[in-house]
Amino acid sequence: MDLEVPFSTHHRPYRCHPMTTHFVLLPSPLLGPAVWEPVATELRRSGQVVTVVALQGAVRSPVDVLEGFYSWLPDEPVVLVPHSNAGLFMPALAARSRVLA
Repeated sequence: MDLEVPFSTHHRPYRCHPMTTHFVLLPSPLLGPAVWEPVATELRRSGQVVTVVALQGAVRSPVDVLEGFYSWLPDEPVVLVPHSNAGLFMPALAARSRVLA
């Protein structure tokens, strides 16, 4: 059964499945987590579980970024949503975690 949920930004309904999904929003290492807050708010409003990743400490290399992202992943299936160059890390993250999409 699908539910119709209003999407407040565009004032148009969209269809979603009533099952809860855990979304992990990964920002570009150069921008930080604030870029995802409007999306996180809407996903939470629709009943989804959302983690907005915030890299901690000095990020000096791609390995630092990968390990920082990986440390935020829960031990449950998730949907990874990268922003900008965070997408470069998706194959490595998917290989080490339970990724649905």
